[in-house]
Amino acid sequence: MGLDIGSGSDYYTGAWAGAAPAGGSAAGTIYSSDNYVSLTYSLTSGTYRDWQYNYTFEVKERIATSSSVREIGANSDLYIGVTDDVIVEDAIAVRAVNKKMLDLLRPGLGGKTMVNGHEYNVTGTTEVLARGWDAEKQDSVFLVRDEVIQFITKVNSTFIHSQHYITEELIPNLLRTRNDLLLDRSATAQYAQALADSQKKPVYVSKLDRIDEDFGWGENNYTVYYPEGKPRNWNDTIQALNNEISTWAGFVATNEKQKLEAAEQVKV
Repeated sequence: MGLDIGSGSDYYTGAWAGAAPAGGSAAGTIYSSDNYVSLTYSLTSGTYRDWQYNYTFEVKERIATSSSVREIGANSDLYIGVTDDVIVEDAIAVRAVNKKMLDLLRPGLGGKTMVNGHEYNVTGTTEVLARGWDAEKQDSVFLVRDEVIQFITKVNSTFIHSQHYITEELIPNLLRTRNDLLLDRSATAQYAQALADSQKKPVYVSKLDRIDEDFGWGENNYTVYYPEGKPRNWNDTIQALNNEISTWAGFVATNEKQKLEAAEQVKV
């Protein structure tokens, strides 16, 4: 992360750059001024298996926390990041493969096939464009064109949160939203099913009392009732909210751990 700023500021304390599942605008005690500052940083996200995506952002704006004595230390740490979307779509690929890989792709070449005693000509999605020879590996090489599934990431929004905002507002609000979605364990199956049918969306009933420390946590601690006659392809909202809460809490824990480790390396 590179920082190029004018007089009056030197650096961000506890700045973090990383991908996160929730977006938002500046909140809490964060404010902006008209002083010039250029903040450029590269963000790498390894969320999608072995693929990595790099983004570079340049912000010509000064970002600072409040000058209040109550906003010092961990409360004023800034978390800077982006949210992104994953787009999955069909694509045409042209690539070089060896004979072993071509054999795996052979069903896509099409040709004649028999079904119930009848012969059909099937148009394939894979086409061999050229053939060559790899003298080093002593193997055939094929240039093929075929249909593939490609993944594209698109930056959705950026966010700047203070740690005070995350711990005092963001996470508590997510917890309240999750808890409000859960019906008490006293709710009957008939009532929950009728509610799901009338609202045309899943209804969640807790198996635990609200005072239980595990209330709302764990897929086995609540029952989901789906609308009758509707396909059960709904996302589990409770699980999604729990993942979001855990992610933000993990960011805060990592930030505090890194500060402690940095302090241990400093000899007084």
